[in-house]
Amino acid sequence: MKYSLEQVKAVIADKVSGKIRPDHSKEGHFYVLPSGKRVKSVTSKNILRADHLIPWAAGLAIDFLEAGEKWKELSGPNRDNYYKAAQLQYINVRDDAGDVGNQGHTVIENWVNEWIEKGVKPVDIKTFVPDGSNYRIYAIARSAEAVFQKYQVVPVASELLVGSEKHATGGTLDMLVLNHKGELELWDWKSSNQMQDFYVCQIVAYKKCFEEMTGLKIKHLKVFKLDKFSDRFKVYKPTNAPYAWR
Repeated sequence: MKYSLEQVKAVIADKVSGKIRPDHSKEGHFYVLPSGKRVKSVTSKNILRADHLIPWAAGLAIDFLEAGEKWKELSGPNRDNYYKAAQLQYINVRDDAGDVGNQGHTVIENWVNEWIEKGVKPVDIKTFVPDGSNYRIYAIARSAEAVFQKYQVVPVASELLVGSEKHATGGTLDMLVLNHKGELELWDWKSSNQMQDFYVCQIVAYKKCFEEMTGLKIKHLKVFKLDKFSDRFKVYKPTNAPYAWR
């Protein structure tokens, strides 16, 4: 299906904007659908098996004990403190990476929202990065900018809340764009070092939610892994959406 930018924006304004609201709590991420039903988010409904994280966490613990040769003191009075600190290394690294990713995501959102509002692409995404930000946030932002430079698309919506009454779930899709053929594409930004099958399931679920709410069809799905050290990126294109959805 081919659409115009005005057509898609009108449907979103009528059938999506303001229809879903987040209702997160310490128990997890939830959304309230138009019917008033409170449902789990797409990410909460999927169980993420990240087996690669186990050796990664173990490696961080070993690196900690090797630094300054702390392992030599494991039989001394610092033993328990070192063991506990080694076990928690993965949490520190994970939380730092998540914080950087969230900040980079916010920069991209602000940049795109100005583009959508004014109808003209802002010249330099780096001007949207707060002063004093970590260099990795600049890299994530520049990677997203490079994505838009490569693909002939215009942004339609960013951080759009969608949900499904039929499947009792909801979520926030990263980016909806319209390509030069008039086809809708759904994009998802990732800055983690590992691409996982779960990400494909996630973006396919967002596709289902959006299509159920609007009746519009999304032609292409793309998951972008944004680099945290340069303006490079990798793109993953799910090829079997029905299988991922099941």
